[in-house]
Amino acid sequence: MDHLALPGSMVSGKVVFSDGESGIWMLDQTGRPGLDPDTPGYRPSQEDVLEFQTQLRELIRKSGL
Repeated sequence: MDHLALPGSMVSGKVVFSDGESGIWMLDQTGRPGLDPDTPGYRPSQEDVLEFQTQLRELIRKSGL
């Protein structure tokens, strides 16, 4: 998680998926997630999305948001 969130987001950070692809994630002011992949058009696998959501939930819980 970034120390300073991207403009227009509550929180943001960097993610690396199991296939080595990476990108910037963010949660907007309403809690909707977004992903800006480093490779245009990249879409993570369903398994990676589920693992990312689990880890993000834990990260947010620990941060007190």
